[in-house]
Amino acid sequence: MAQEAQPATTADAAEEASVQELVVTGSRIVASGVAAPTPVTVLDSTKMLQLAPAALDDVISQLPAFRNNSGPNQVQRNAGSTTTGQSIANLRGLGGARTLTLVDGRRMVPTNPSATTSTAIIPLGLVKRMEVVTGGASAAYGSDAVAGVVNFILADRLEGVRGSIYGGISEHGDNEEVGANIAFGINGAGDRLRLVVGVDYNKNWGVGNIYSRPWSAVQPGNSGNPISFGASRPAGTAAFGWANGVQFANQTPGGVINSATTLTGAASTVLNQLTFNPDGTTSPLVRGPVFGNLMINSNSNPIATPMAQWNLKQPLEQLASMARISFDVSETMTLFADVNYARSRVVTFSQHHQAAAITIRADNPFLPAGIRAQMTANNIASFNMGRVNTDWLGTSADNTYQSAQGVIGVKGSIFDKFRWDASFTHGRSTVDAQVYSTREANLSAALFAVRDSSGNVVCGPIASNPNFAPNRLTNSVQPGNVLPGCVPMNPFGVGNVTDAVRDYVSGFQPTEITMDRTVAAVNLSGPLFRLPGGNAQIAVGAEARWDGLDQVADDLQIRGLYSAGNNRSYSGRERVQEAYAEIELPILDQISLNGAIRRTNYRQSGSVTTWKVGGTLEPLEGLRLRATRSRDIRAPSLSDLFLLGGVSATGSFVNPFNGQSDRLPVQTTGNAALRPETADTFTAGITYEGHDALAGLRLSLDYYRIKVKDVIATVGATDVLARCFGGQQIYCSAITFDNSPFGIAKIFVQPFNQSLLDVEGVDAEIGYRTRLAGVGLPGEIDASMFISWLRHYRSTDLAGPGGTTLDFAGYQNSAPKQTASAFLSYHLDPITIGLQMRTFSSISYSPLFFGPGEAGYNPALSTSINKNRFEPQAMFNLNLAYDLKIAGRKVQLFGNVANLTNRNPPEFAIAAINLGGNPYDYVGRSYKFGLRFEM
Repeated sequence: MAQEAQPATTADAAEEASVQELVVTGSRIVASGVAAPTPVTVLDSTKMLQLAPAALDDVISQLPAFRNNSGPNQVQRNAGSTTTGQSIANLRGLGGARTLTLVDGRRMVPTNPSATTSTAIIPLGLVKRMEVVTGGASAAYGSDAVAGVVNFILADRLEGVRGSIYGGISEHGDNEEVGANIAFGINGAGDRLRLVVGVDYNKNWGVGNIYSRPWSAVQPGNSGNPISFGASRPAGTAAFGWANGVQFANQTPGGVINSATTLTGAASTVLNQLTFNPDGTTSPLVRGPVFGNLMINSNSNPIATPMAQWNLKQPLEQLASMARISFDVSETMTLFADVNYARSRVVTFSQHHQAAAITIRADNPFLPAGIRAQMTANNIASFNMGRVNTDWLGTSADNTYQSAQGVIGVKGSIFDKFRWDASFTHGRSTVDAQVYSTREANLSAALFAVRDSSGNVVCGPIASNPNFAPNRLTNSVQPGNVLPGCVPMNPFGVGNVTDAVRDYVSGFQPTEITMDRTVAAVNLSGPLFRLPGGNAQIAVGAEARWDGLDQVADDLQIRGLYSAGNNRSYSGRERVQEAYAEIELPILDQISLNGAIRRTNYRQSGSVTTWKVGGTLEPLEGLRLRATRSRDIRAPSLSDLFLLGGVSATGSFVNPFNGQSDRLPVQTTGNAALRPETADTFTAGITYEGHDALAGLRLSLDYYRIKVKDVIATVGATDVLARCFGGQQIYCSAITFDNSPFGIAKIFVQPFNQSLLDVEGVDAEIGYRTRLAGVGLPGEIDASMFISWLRHYRSTDLAGPGGTTLDFAGYQNSAPKQTASAFLSYHLDPITIGLQMRTFSSISYSPLFFGPGEAGYNPALSTSINKNRFEPQAMFNLNLAYDLKIAGRKVQLFGNVANLTNRNPPEFAIAAINLGGNPYDYVGRSYKFGLRFEM
């Protein structure tokens, strides 16, 4: 349905409904949105303001058609990501790369190497409305519109100044936030000259780590992967699962001894589980049940948990601005120009560095006297210890994003009926990514301390350093990666690492990424000839687009010295040429047909044709049936084609071959042979717009099915491990095994046109706005509800034998099967009260596992898990506004209570669902207060 959510006014609802015709951009042909064959949802600025948003992501996340992706409200443990903290629109759960984001129908410059654009660069104060085309729209708008289009319509005419200021805080005293937006306009030269400027600023200090909330301070689970309880688990215990008190069993912040070797080479256990205190003394580590290198139900090793450093919400600072000017050269021609600048900064934390196996010899000069005496007494030559290095920052990132874009153009009309426009756009985005991590070869060198001939403590020679033994070498731990200036490290107890050691074994690795986009476009639309139902309309146009991507990494990470990041320098270019035509044929008053075709040529990926056919039928006044069939595409991004990734060590993973858990080194690369994805989309629906006694009622129901072929997909490291372990040899070739305790040196991942996606569901919208005078009450109400049912989200991996199909509907990184948002507001001048609800059905961890209550659950099987499904929730926001006038100026005081009932996530949800797709709230009840003004 394409009905605009109207602001509360004192005008009669029926009168407004009869005179208003909303123009939307579900196609290139100007038409009433309610008559469009493609489903279009429209949300105006009044509805947006009801949420008291800091940015557009706060609005998008409330609509059921969108899935949580990578915005600031998602826990992001991958600190090396160049989209961390960006707000990427993701329709249908098909991914941000398959959702096209536009501003006034034009593409913006990408803000990250994935070729998507963060909505945070759009100033909220200038947005008039948001239009969501929830069906394939590639024929009208080009590549990436597989799931649909999000088009933000901005104000191009304002008089005076309007804006808002606000501040907020959570019930726990964190999530502190301040922000403001201002927009002003000037009209001159007899209204021929118009200038509009908008600026938004927001800063949120975020929420701390898991210890910031009681429900997460219990250290719930491993990071994104269930714990393997092993083949010898008690009867009735699932093979995998989640638990509280999950801590490292073989690594502590001060170091813990795990094994020892005597002077004769024999193994000794006398020192095992002794952990070092800050003063060098030792105490036994009391361990809970141990699985691999993790233990559960433990409270003896705080901070040494896979999730210790995570932010429940990221600190984020954002600035978005735009200036637009237009000048009427004549009654039929207007010159226009836009300038946009945006900047944001986000700081993220992943986890502390882990040193799983450090060999300490009996002659180490830092050895505390007590442990040295025990070694002497027991003839121990050396011991191996594990350490969580909390003495310096773990893997973290400080990313700054900047985007600047300019548009110049001219538009007008011919013969008072044809509309035309021509524009030239150029933009540039940069990412300054500063990833902090550990120089692992330096650390191995620093841990081998000896005394020189003068009695000074120095780093020992590499040749005799046991930490460079052949079974200890990895991609980063190599003798050639040791930098000059080694500073010996005292690893015994927290607080004994000096600043000089810290600077030697860790540091920031800078990466500069630049994305350029230049677009030249021309469009023409208007009536062709008369049909019984009205004028046949046509739109034609052409566009040329040049995209560039350059990534420059510093020499140290190119050499692969770090535990995470290790980016490479690379670049890529793409040129796109395309032309389209669209026609609207009103056969009769009740029947209209629509068709579109577009031919696109990619220099790298070849040529492709997209098309759309659709129609509407109005059998009764206000009742419309509609259907569309389209062929859509998503072209590979420059990153898909040319990426040269470094070796990054992701969070704790379990090696299924030996049950050990450790960081998993992964290296990704692009694939220049990729082809565009193609999608076949079908939508069919019914809309109703009330009249007479039902004036103000709006209904729609739409079915959709999107089949995407040649899906560009990279099998994740977890799946590579699982599938290799399951016997699919094609994935084993992507794993480099070694003789380390973890057993894996590196996994290579690369995108291929290898999969099929089949997404099917139903969307519904219900809206009603009316004055209550008819029932003898004062004021008016505005109610609307958006509902989405995801029936199937089938993914077929053609790389596996026979093509494995899994249905991810209701699982993380897809979506809950049922999602709904409802808005209810009551206005009685000068007060407006609003209640907003967001609810969703249960969401599960993985279709590869079966938990209690699910068909197929058998604790004796390796597919069993103790919890696979996480409970549904309903969350409410309360909004209050009070209108007043100060010195004749309009002022509105407003307040917002988010998560009114203070709902916490279900147990273990943060451990299972933490890489996007999280529908739960990790902050809790929060308050925001401010004022809006017009001058």
